[in-house]
Amino acid sequence: IMNMKTYYSGAPFLLSNSVPGHSILMKHEFVNKIFPFPEKMFFDLWIGFCAAGNNGIKFVDKELVHYRQHDCNTIGTRDSKNKKKKESVNTQFAFKLNELKTLATAPIKDDRTKMILAKMISLFHRRWSFERSAFFFKHYLEILISKKKPAYRKKFYCIKMFFKPNF
Repeated sequence: IMNMKTYYSGAPFLLSNSVPGHSILMKHEFVNKIFPFPEKMFFDLWIGFCAAGNNGIKFVDKELVHYRQHDCNTIGTRDSKNKKKKESVNTQFAFKLNELKTLATAPIKDDRTKMILAKMISLFHRRWSFERSAFFFKHYLEILISKKKPAYRKKFYCIKMFFKPNF
């Protein structure tokens, strides 16, 4: 489970979605700003990235929905009957690159998020890269903030980025 917190940057959403769609409350003006949602992208990732990259996301520590997991859920259970087969490495690579490029079209105001995203796209290649690893070390507190991992595990992730762009 992700750390539930307030975000003022879209950077944490570049690696994974931190906002479950069923828990989103937003103003109508914001919906108009980010609509239509891109094809082939989870709508909650798009909403979370756009919200964090504009005025931020406020975490409300109050139960507003009663969430239950069933064995037929697509996401959220290990034993789900609806799970898709694991895609090939090439398919995963192409999907993630397309996702990052789509996020680059988002209507966001935060220049730092735009800079981090542009650099991640430029470093998204299959060659070994000291620059990619150094970039993740420099920004790991922003990019990996939503991961519930100790600091040493986040640093190992940055080292791994030398070998592959396993965003």
